[in-house]
Amino acid sequence: MHPALKRHLIALPATLIATAAAYVFFPWSGLTQLPPPALFASGIGLGIIISAVAGLVAASAYSRPVLPAQPTVNSRQVDTTVENRPVRARREHDDGDERRTVFVGNLAYRTSPRQLRELFEPYGTVHSVRIATDRQTRKPRGYGFVEMDQSGAAQAIKALHGHPLCNRELSLSEARLRESRY
Repeated sequence: MHPALKRHLIALPATLIATAAAYVFFPWSGLTQLPPPALFASGIGLGIIISAVAGLVAASAYSRPVLPAQPTVNSRQVDTTVENRPVRARREHDDGDERRTVFVGNLAYRTSPRQLRELFEPYGTVHSVRIATDRQTRKPRGYGFVEMDQSGAAQAIKALHGHPLCNRELSLSEARLRESRY
């Protein structure tokens, strides 16, 4: 939702609540004996003031500058950059085995992580399965990642590239690390 719309959605109820509160509070407090039209107008004025303050508070919450993400250095990450070749997703873990991440493209939207795990398990130990989803809608984006041992990943890529899953031919390759966007 757009931040300006959120500010207005916060300010409108604040205006209505402040108007109702002023309509009740002014006569009850005895501060003033206003006729109903003047009482209503003063309630609206108070509501506008309160809603402006609420809108400014809401605006400050949404207008904070977003700093670019700083690349993190993983101590377990092995840099395999050779001249202009992309860095491959390789990690060495405490147990000494090297893991690879396999990119799985052309996934059907109804594919579950469990189906992917079961498809890759005959080729080696599967450490994790992630299906990419849209940040806003949380719907699958049609691709995912399977992290497994190095030898199993190579075998799986050879054996499953073009393999049908949920009536779609899978497109497999070794995943590349994400490049910094900034």
